[in-house]
Amino acid sequence: MARLEDVDAPLEAQLLRLCSSRERIAAGAGEWEVKHVRACGGKAKFGDLLCWWEASMVIPYGSYLCWVDYSRGVIFCDVNHPSPDLQYVSLPVDHIPVGYPDPFSRGWPQLSRTVCVTKNETLKFVNIARSDGMLSGESDPGSSFTITISTLHHGYNNMWWVTDITIIPSGEHG
Repeated sequence: MARLEDVDAPLEAQLLRLCSSRERIAAGAGEWEVKHVRACGGKAKFGDLLCWWEASMVIPYGSYLCWVDYSRGVIFCDVNHPSPDLQYVSLPVDHIPVGYPDPFSRGWPQLSRTVCVTKNETLKFVNIARSDGMLSGESDPGSSFTITISTLHHGYNNMWWVTDITIIPSGEHG
């Protein structure tokens, strides 16, 4: 993704794909093509927390490749579609305010969050939220945590998370 000055501009990216048959790849041949892709229906705007995007991981999910930023969300792209587009869904967590305390103090959310595909091709998000609001590092004595597991659901051009379970360890109820 290119960094844009216009925060209301739709999310755009360049997708580079290696196009070739299995035989040509085995022979070391292939051709790169560049696709310019945009957010599906222009829904995801660059300024919607995406200007600080940092991909923590890339995972396959069905026909999609998914770029995961554990502080923001997931960008989906069906890279094999003749005219691929981008879909963005934010993670079901409180977002880190831009500039709090500075834009580079994200902590390490990958230590307490994960996105994965299950055996039955379901996309899950697991979040361990500390009561002190920190994403990682040493916790204050007596601080508690909550584990939440969510499943991605989708319909026509729409994706959303549904909480499956929230676990509060015993003794954490106050």
